[in-house]
Amino acid sequence: MHHKNIKNRSARFKLNPICLSCWSAWGWLSCICLALVTLLLLSPTVTESSSALSPAELQTNMPTSGSIALALPGEATLDVVPTSSGSFSSATAKLSVSSTNPTGYSLYINTNDNTNALANVDSTKTATIPAVSGAQLGSQLDANTWGYNLSPTSSDALSLNYQAVPLKSSTPVLSTKASSSDSYYLTFGTKLDTSLPAGQYANTITISAITNPLYITGLLNLTYMQDMTSSVCANTVAYDGTNIKGQPGSEVTKQLIDSRDGKEYWVAKLADGNCWMTQNLALDLNSSKALTSSDTDLNSKERWVPDFDTITKVEAPVKIIEATYDETKSWNLGQYVLAVPSRGVLCNSAPANGSTSNDGANAVRPGQTLAQNCPDFVDVGTSDWSPTFKIQNGTWQTTEDRFTPSGSTSSRLVSQANGTPKTYFGPVAVNQANKTYDAHYLIGNYYQWNTTTAGSGAGLMSPESAKTDSATLVNATDSICPKGWQLPVSGSNGINGLVYDLKDSFYQLLLAYDYPANTQYTVDQTFKIAHTPILQGAFDGASGTASQNYYSAPLHYVNAGNIVINLGALRNVGTYGDLWSSTAYYESDYEPSIKNAFYNSFSYYSVAPAYALYRHQGYSVRCLAR
Repeated sequence: MHHKNIKNRSARFKLNPICLSCWSAWGWLSCICLALVTLLLLSPTVTESSSALSPAELQTNMPTSGSIALALPGEATLDVVPTSSGSFSSATAKLSVSSTNPTGYSLYINTNDNTNALANVDSTKTATIPAVSGAQLGSQLDANTWGYNLSPTSSDALSLNYQAVPLKSSTPVLSTKASSSDSYYLTFGTKLDTSLPAGQYANTITISAITNPLYITGLLNLTYMQDMTSSVCANTVAYDGTNIKGQPGSEVTKQLIDSRDGKEYWVAKLADGNCWMTQNLALDLNSSKALTSSDTDLNSKERWVPDFDTITKVEAPVKIIEATYDETKSWNLGQYVLAVPSRGVLCNSAPANGSTSNDGANAVRPGQTLAQNCPDFVDVGTSDWSPTFKIQNGTWQTTEDRFTPSGSTSSRLVSQANGTPKTYFGPVAVNQANKTYDAHYLIGNYYQWNTTTAGSGAGLMSPESAKTDSATLVNATDSICPKGWQLPVSGSNGINGLVYDLKDSFYQLLLAYDYPANTQYTVDQTFKIAHTPILQGAFDGASGTASQNYYSAPLHYVNAGNIVINLGALRNVGTYGDLWSSTAYYESDYEPSIKNAFYNSFSYYSVAPAYALYRHQGYSVRCLAR
């Protein structure tokens, strides 16, 4: 997990014990020197640089910013006059701890030399005073042993329980759960008899007071995309503390930073119980820079380098050959937001007279931009735009053609008359007056399937058995998702066209929002692919019982269109959107050399969670937490 870098400000105190040399009829007395040497005070201060915790730390906690102070008097002395039956002696120091940290602090006591025995300071003498075994009352200590007691109140030393000082600081001797100012009595006790050789005996003890970490209990505690873990998502509950799964309307959402490039993404725990990106990925790739397993969803390898830099314009048409299915291209056509998310937009860009393009309307071609053709897409890539706007109902008017629902439950679309002002009443994602926008509706980047799978999809095909057995579907092992995230899965029955109900799939997500599990299907006779649309509920003219429109919160789908390299165009922009899955399609029925993959295809009147088509095309990407 990435976090603000922590500096340790240390204060050191030293207790100077007095070791007396004594004489008696029995000779030199045994004098015990308990050297309480170092108190380590950790007081975190925050700097602005960022760093990464280790994988073990990543699972559970992140530091807090509270302060802590610790104090102990500078002297403690034990004077012992041994007797044949054993003589008890003790020394007590008052320990004070004050912390403003909201999660409290932990106090540690440990020795520094991997032993908790007191050794003779004369290295030629081998005698030691071992630590007490278990917990023993001062009045019942074994002879020639010693131990410590930490108590919030002052008591008679003989009535205290003593135990061995821990060898390591792995377990605190006490912890608090809130800010507080506390005092403790630290007592050392020993019992000696005359069988112990005279001398000075010592050990070094460290006392540490450390602020407790703020335990991550859910999504709202995260800062970076790479902070996400399955346990963090599982622990995320609704704002009122209830379970989110199965409860549309109770979602929790937050913007997280991708540590790879600093871009921010909206993510949410949704009603299917998964944590999803609710914004399209916009990671630019560089053929000279590797993605690594430390920050990217690479599971079969440590690093991956794409063959192409991210392309910034629509390219001229290219001939499709088998090799193009395993290419690793990607496209960033600009920072555009679809201002009218739930209206199909007709981008009036039919080919000019004499054009050799065979593509129709709703396309951006080589040499063109979205801004030229599609006024409902707003360029927010300049510095004066700010991603602070939240979608709201409003109006939006242009004189461009656009698609509108026909008023029936069918998939037919009609176009309004050219040149007539069109007013849209519905959710609007751009405030032009204030130069703000809702980042959920950024179109993001487009990726070929093998790019999306970080090269692990090359050549993959699901076996023919996958047409009727979902367990045999093949999924790519890697992706360009941030570490801790993965591609969704998909798939449908190749015989009857019904969508497979798979964990971590688009289908389960849509079912969670009451989209009907349709038993009707269509078969594309050209491509021999069966598709099962799920009609969009709660929208103009559509049937179904969906609780929420997938263009609105919390799903925030956006009709970004798709890159078709053989036509040299960004097609279907404003009318369709496509999201890649990790799932390879089975061997094509109509042309074995063509490789397909499953994806979620949608328009403003229907959604197909298990569509399948060419891998060479550029589609959008959204990831969900592993």
